[in-house]
Amino acid sequence: TWTAAYHLLRADMILAEVERRDGDLDASVARIQAHSEYILTESGNWQIAMYVRAFPGLLGVFAKAIGVDALPGHMLRMIMPAYAAPALDACQGVLPLTEWERLAGRLLGSGAAAFVGRPDAMPSLRVHLFGGMQVDAPHGRVSDKDWRKRKARLLFAIIVLQRGKDLSREQLFEHLWPEMTEERAKSNFYVIWSIMRRVLMGNASGGPCPFVEHLGGVCRIVPGLVKSDVADFEDALVSMRRADRAGDSELACAAADEVALHYRGELLPGELYDDWLAPIRDRYRHDYGDAMLRAAQLHHEAGDTEKALHMVRAALAQDPWREDLYQAALRYQIHFGQRSGAIETYTACRSRLAEDLGLDPSVETRRLYDEILAMEDGPSTNTV
Repeated sequence: TWTAAYHLLRADMILAEVERRDGDLDASVARIQAHSEYILTESGNWQIAMYVRAFPGLLGVFAKAIGVDALPGHMLRMIMPAYAAPALDACQGVLPLTEWERLAGRLLGSGAAAFVGRPDAMPSLRVHLFGGMQVDAPHGRVSDKDWRKRKARLLFAIIVLQRGKDLSREQLFEHLWPEMTEERAKSNFYVIWSIMRRVLMGNASGGPCPFVEHLGGVCRIVPGLVKSDVADFEDALVSMRRADRAGDSELACAAADEVALHYRGELLPGELYDDWLAPIRDRYRHDYGDAMLRAAQLHHEAGDTEKALHMVRAALAQDPWREDLYQAALRYQIHFGQRSGAIETYTACRSRLAEDLGLDPSVETRRLYDEILAMEDGPSTNTV
């Protein structure tokens, strides 16, 4: 039965990849060739495409086993450009040049010529979500008016935040149309998805949109073709934490500068009424504050308290309710002898806590304030 064939092919694709990596290409090709009849029925398109995406070298094995021109077209269309590029690279040396170029044509269509001539020439999107949404596409910057529907803009933001991870349609329904039946939500989804694709392609008709995928009820961006400040922020944050754990304070501070560069403000500040976004927004704000606080400590320990104070102020500008940031600012101002400035910092802290949160300053903050009152004012009175 085809059900059995499905499971047998899945097992043999793994074994074929092992044989390919071990240098036994002939055995790998023969293993896949045994499944030719099933492959040509196109019943395994989704399965094959997903394995090629995970193991790019398998594409050359399938091309040799089935033939470049016989490979199911629908299966090839499931291998988006970002995944097609490494798969085609893995085919070089496996297929004759003319066959390799034909395979590139079948995979990439009109983009094949650019890929064959310049492998890094695939167009990409640049997306900013911190401080407001901005999308720079190959055809130019996408304006707010271009989106036509707010939900199309939100849909794209949601999948960008996933950084290429799978997101089911049902999850999107919950975010965008929680009050609707599944049938109505699905109808709305297809309309919004279509609008989103046209916007990203500059309203060009015809041909697939290479930047996003919707296959088997799963949605995602193609990470190789969609770059975002959120991804850059998270990568810089990971680099900073690794460097800090390794005791490399210089590298940790350099990574902190990258974190600050990408965090231009609150995540999607105009989307204030979307409950799904609130915890993500809060997490990024908190992560940014933590990074600045730790980098400030490292700069202070290295003798650059001025830079430390600058970083704490930058964090307070984004999160003026964090008492630990005020405390750090007070300590650095005490270090500089900035009595007047420190008093203003304490006053700002007390006002924020009382007016916005209904809280009084903590024992530690009041202790720092007592220390400030006992100081003599220094030459600089810079404030937060």
